[in-house]
Amino acid sequence: MKRIFSRPFFIVLIMLLSLKIQGAISDKEGVLIINFDYLHLNKQASVNFYDKEGEALAQIYFDRIILNQQNNISNSIIEDVFCDYFNCFFFDIEYSLVIINGLKRGDEFFTVFNDKEVYININESVSFQTLEKHVEENIISLTQESPLRILARDESEIIENYLDYDYEVIEVIGDWLKVKCFKDVYGLDFEGFVKWREDNKLLIKIIYSI
Repeated sequence: MKRIFSRPFFIVLIMLLSLKIQGAISDKEGVLIINFDYLHLNKQASVNFYDKEGEALAQIYFDRIILNQQNNISNSIIEDVFCDYFNCFFFDIEYSLVIINGLKRGDEFFTVFNDKEVYININESVSFQTLEKHVEENIISLTQESPLRILARDESEIIENYLDYDYEVIEVIGDWLKVKCFKDVYGLDFEGFVKWREDNKLLIKIIYSI
């Protein structure tokens, strides 16, 4: 039997499919890297967080955090205080390295502040990287949850003594990384594959040069 679709139904179907595809493409999980070196050089600059109505909720300066709704000012950037409000990915203020979890949706950027999704402006004081790009640009170490394997398959043979070394990322292949031993330190250049995430959980450790 020949199926007959009315024109309005066909147009609506195309629109729904288009929206679904656009949503899948535009939502990108990643990290927001706060540039404290820039904030130190530009004392009046800040990283700003807004609600859906555009009201400012918080500002991060080089030496303090202002929480607008509570009219509260923290006169120092302390990990316990900072990570109580912000969704921390990595924190080491001594080396000006503070990273929070973020999301890019179309041309807008979001993070979690005080357990709520909020907007954040991207400028010289903060930058966004997809998680894949962030992992690719750093040295990593492995864990018992992320053994080094000969092939990118869960049943593939595990390479012995993989925990003794750190690794450079050669390529990101979905939930797998192709890596090689960090030759500059260990003088070895063997390669393998490691599953770096599962169910949105990070299975590896990122090593920052600080």
